[in-house]
Amino acid sequence: MRILPRQLWQTTKELEATVLAEIRDNHVGLQNAIQMPLLGKIVGVDERRARAAVEALRNRRYPICTSIGRPAGAFWPANPKEFWEFIHGNYRPRRLSMETTEGAMIEGYARWQRGESIEVQLQPELIPQAGRQD
Repeated sequence: MRILPRQLWQTTKELEATVLAEIRDNHVGLQNAIQMPLLGKIVGVDERRARAAVEALRNRRYPICTSIGRPAGAFWPANPKEFWEFIHGNYRPRRLSMETTEGAMIEGYARWQRGESIEVQLQPELIPQAGRQD
């Protein structure tokens, strides 16, 4: 494992170029995914900056995939199947969940603006019972 000194890059663009080269050249395919803490260590930044660089690269149209299973980490897709599995298994479910949450929040805000009460529905097992000690 080679670790690049922080002095090799001076700007965010240089950091992104370093991250891109590391992933594209050394981590092709899910089986070669690199965990974010190690990616950060290799390019000389903390995990948070490594994640931010990956996100920025994605927004600049680089198809960097990540996996939360085993192996976990960032990788360059080795084939179209890996890419589409990442998109369908990762981004679509998150987007649908966020759209559901957004819709519920908008509806709740509209009710609140109209002065309507918003019911709080708790699961019975989560409501403490008087005199009950667990």
